[in-house]
Amino acid sequence: MILDIEDMDAILEQFIAFMRDGSDESLELTQINDILSEVAAQFSQQTTINLHLEHDLPTIALKRTAIKRLVGNLVNNALRYGQAPIELSSHASRFALELTVRDHGDGIEESQIPELLQPFVRGESARTTQGSGLGLAIVARIVKMHKGTLNIRNHPQGGLEITVSLPLPKANRPSNITNT
Repeated sequence: MILDIEDMDAILEQFIAFMRDGSDESLELTQINDILSEVAAQFSQQTTINLHLEHDLPTIALKRTAIKRLVGNLVNNALRYGQAPIELSSHASRFALELTVRDHGDGIEESQIPELLQPFVRGESARTTQGSGLGLAIVARIVKMHKGTLNIRNHPQGGLEITVSLPLPKANRPSNITNT
């Protein structure tokens, strides 16, 4: 009964997070590597997390708590449905900051990927009773709020890889990067 109550509490928390999407949060100058490091530390007791952080990334205005929730949801999904180790990485292109979360599980059927972003939908491989099906829907909302893009794919070497690209304002674009 205690486990059922904990599951219901987690589902209600996810539903509240979905409804309170962070749109009322103020933008804050943020270093994305700080958020990735904080989330890695938060989950380090539960699994192996490997950080691959590009140095000297530009600081950008983000809704910090919302982005931290986004990364936390992605790591939580990787824990629940994937396999360790979980890889967290950051990268800057000329026009965007990218953060990637990858697990080393079986991945997911390609045809199911678009459905994962719908509220209350869980992948076929989510055979547990845990979860509300809101984790990736919350992620998608936060990405959209930041005018970013979300790419979900099966990694060629196994596992699911999710990349969030957040646009860099012209003032924050690194001049030493030539790729797009």
